[in-house]
Amino acid sequence: MILLSPEESQEKIHDALRLQERRSSDPNFDEKLEQDPKRKWLKARLEAIRSASIEKIVIPNEQEVREKFLELCGTKLRSRAMRDYSRLEGLIKSHCLFNLWNRRDSPESKTITANYQDVGAAFRLYSEIVEAQELSLAPCVLDLFRQVIEPLLKDDLNCMGITFRDVNIQHIRAYGGPLSRDQWIREIAPTLEAAALIYQEQDPTDRRKLRIHSGEFKPKATKDIIAAIGGDPHTTNLNTPPPPPATISSQPDKVKNGPFACPI
Repeated sequence: MILLSPEESQEKIHDALRLQERRSSDPNFDEKLEQDPKRKWLKARLEAIRSASIEKIVIPNEQEVREKFLELCGTKLRSRAMRDYSRLEGLIKSHCLFNLWNRRDSPESKTITANYQDVGAAFRLYSEIVEAQELSLAPCVLDLFRQVIEPLLKDDLNCMGITFRDVNIQHIRAYGGPLSRDQWIREIAPTLEAAALIYQEQDPTDRRKLRIHSGEFKPKATKDIIAAIGGDPHTTNLNTPPPPPATISSQPDKVKNGPFACPI
């Protein structure tokens, strides 16, 4: 299964609103849609592909395809790489089938052969989702991490972690609306933690809160925070209430590094 997400760009949303407006205001909208030249061309092409009854699609340069696939996915592969490679082959064959008239030796042939254009088109499409696939994340969740959470973690020079409130404020700035806390708890945070992009732990100064840390951030930072509020990192029990805010004497030192267009 390839994890996909609907596009949420402003351009797409505005186009959808304009389409809804046209559908509501024009009583002949459906008739005009059926008469659209591009729509008629696409329907005719799909019917011609079906009528061709192609039985076999050959990918001649399989070794080059496999080497390119390894460049994208790395040399340390998981078992899902076998399934992903099959899906990549499916993209190559789909592009080849869409252009079958330039891919067979004779008009009567039931076998077509893919070429470098089919391979290139498939890799361009697959490269847009390969990172999310390797992390077993939906592209929209990875995009949220890149647009919202990652910038906050990079700015967290004190390594104190960030809160859901910080994430929500950044989400409003990036996407124009708040992030559902229930969606964060049930869907987003667990998948990001499973992908090792973040981890959460209780705030040593307020155990009612969770702080979000980068997946590259080491758990020993908890000891640093305890030491910063005047406790002994070796003897302080995190199950006991933290000292009142007035006892905080210093802050931890800052660290230095903290639709698929087919050619005819």
